[in-house]
Amino acid sequence: MVDLYRFMRKDFAEDFLKGNIYMSALGYFWANGFESQRDYNEGTVRMQEPNQSLLPQQLQSVISGSVRYRLEAYKYCNLLCMVMHHYNTQKHQAERFDARMRNYGDYAVRIINAEEFLNRVFEKAKEQGDYCMAGPINYLPHNTIRNRTDCFDKLLPFAWQKEWRIAYLHDQERLKRLAAEDPDRVYEEPYTLKIGDLSDIAEIVNTCDLFDTPQNIYKGYKIVERADPMAWPDALRGIGVSKPYQWSATAYRGWGTRADFQDKVIGIGREQKISFEIA
Repeated sequence: MVDLYRFMRKDFAEDFLKGNIYMSALGYFWANGFESQRDYNEGTVRMQEPNQSLLPQQLQSVISGSVRYRLEAYKYCNLLCMVMHHYNTQKHQAERFDARMRNYGDYAVRIINAEEFLNRVFEKAKEQGDYCMAGPINYLPHNTIRNRTDCFDKLLPFAWQKEWRIAYLHDQERLKRLAAEDPDRVYEEPYTLKIGDLSDIAEIVNTCDLFDTPQNIYKGYKIVERADPMAWPDALRGIGVSKPYQWSATAYRGWGTRADFQDKVIGIGREQKISFEIA
């Protein structure tokens, strides 16, 4: 099973629990936040062999890993970034939180029913004519070669964060105008989605409990480094009952496939910037 956690200050956590979902712009994370939040490669759409690029041959020979192409239009996505926490109700195991998450806030909102949370986000987004996609981050080695990636792909050094996110496009026609007027503009505008009270499916927890006394939250559970995968009962499988989203939270959900989502962002703007690392 998976709980989703959003780390923050107590006043922000209280506001979140009221259903005010604050989402930073992806463009903010290109140069802001503390070290484990900043990621210049956020929004990479393609990872290419150096010798396949148009870079000078001398430069190709000293590049470590892949050449990456970042789609500038991804800066207009607003992100809700959360931590996936796995536990096994069959074996009563709960995973230990990575201590590096202590830097993310003294409190956290724990989403206990991820499926209902998504339903409320999607319902509000549909009402407003907005576009969104949700799912876990896929962590890739820096030498990965892939023709199509998006803001649900990040480099392997970030894998300890076990991130799950919602990528949200609000007022797409405005975003297209902004991209057309100035493709190189800095865009860091946050957006708050208001979905109503969440206290029936979420709670505020003190992060000291998560890191120091997790048994206060997961009562009767053994704290382990990695929880064993859960087995979907044969009786339920046999009658076609599907797993609830929080069983693993591995699926991507939205108005279509990830490819549809990628096309939607490309429709805002096509400008790309190149990045690479020197060996």
